[in-house]
Amino acid sequence: MAMTYEALLKGHQSFITSSLPERAQQYHTLGTQGQSPRVLMITCCDSRIDPCELTGASVGDLFIVRNVANFIPSAETTDGIAYDSTMAAIQYAVLHLEVSDLVVLGHTQCGGIAAVMDTDDSTPATNEIQQWIQLIIPAKKRWHSESSSVSDMSPHDQCAQHAIQYSLNNCMTHDWLRSRVESNQLNLHGWYVDLATGQIQILEHQS
Repeated sequence: MAMTYEALLKGHQSFITSSLPERAQQYHTLGTQGQSPRVLMITCCDSRIDPCELTGASVGDLFIVRNVANFIPSAETTDGIAYDSTMAAIQYAVLHLEVSDLVVLGHTQCGGIAAVMDTDDSTPATNEIQQWIQLIIPAKKRWHSESSSVSDMSPHDQCAQHAIQYSLNNCMTHDWLRSRVESNQLNLHGWYVDLATGQIQILEHQS
């Protein structure tokens, strides 16, 4: 059962009295000396996916950016400020925090990918959700052109994994990001987690 707002408040009080005393120095250091994560994680807004729990990471270990369907827009996206928050966070992590690894973490049963698969490519976007989904449609087209009839993966999984690859390729359209990759200062990774098992599949980056 999902936690209520009141349960969250009680949980915080338990954290203050039980967990925080043992980690007081860690929080003090992070709170006074700043952050220095080595890994940037681009993942979905879905409440079922928790990068820290999946990897055993602690507070301060990951710089996490969440959006619908864990998508990275290309530099050619010119639709205005609607996508600037995602790219601003990525740019901050890459150029200022100087993370060494960027991971795009997708997952099974992603509602954003389901929406992409159900969207008519020619339908004009009339709201923010549809505008965002339109950005991911090229990944669906690539899946259609490259999908194998003998694949044992579901169409949803195939499209979702193509979307991860498309995001990684979009990274290379941003000059400031591509230069870090080409100078071996930044490594790109694609991960796909099965929410039913918790198992992560590491995808080979395909340009």
